[in-house]
Amino acid sequence: MKYILTNETIEHAGKILFRIQATRDITDEKGNILVHAGEKGGFVESVLNLSQEGTCWIYNNAKAFDCAKVLDDAQIKDEAEIYGHAVISDKAIVRDRAEVLGKAKVTDKSVVRGFAYVEGETTIRNQSDISEYAHIMGYADVDFCHIFGHAKVGGFAKVSKCTIYGNAYVYEDAEVVRCRVFSQADVSGKTYVQNRDVISKLCETQRTKSDADGKGK
Repeated sequence: MKYILTNETIEHAGKILFRIQATRDITDEKGNILVHAGEKGGFVESVLNLSQEGTCWIYNNAKAFDCAKVLDDAQIKDEAEIYGHAVISDKAIVRDRAEVLGKAKVTDKSVVRGFAYVEGETTIRNQSDISEYAHIMGYADVDFCHIFGHAKVGGFAKVSKCTIYGNAYVYEDAEVVRCRVFSQADVSGKTYVQNRDVISKLCETQRTKSDADGKGK
């Protein structure tokens, strides 16, 4: 057992949450101490929210409740919250005031930060960085992407190796690979777009690749 629930509680979202406290040093694979014995962490609703295995931890005033789980070497920090059936695993980090909920999964060293909001049955993986006011929803699959600003990705969209920002919106069955999607871009339908900058609306059933110079618009 690496932590216990203390008697320090708060009421949040209609739940009673307990602050956690480490019962032993928690060290990484190199022997570096990440959490000292006796150190207090954030809040959970029950021991089911934070695994007793690995180095995973909830820091500061971060919260995990409902059926949400923090596993492996994942970290929740600052004022971040995970709830619903969300799962944070591997070496993923959720921090600042970000929220992860529903059945969302954040894994593979991905980071959700700022005021980002991740919900639905989305998957955030492979070192993706979701920040600022980005909103990931629906059944979106986000793979090795940087998504920020007020960008939104939802529906059954698949985005891989992309930078998506501004007020861009990728949704429905769109698939976007190795692109910059920004400004007022709106990519929807069954559109497939690869290797180009997208700054306008693409909503037809089409497969679009870059021009010869790699700068297709």
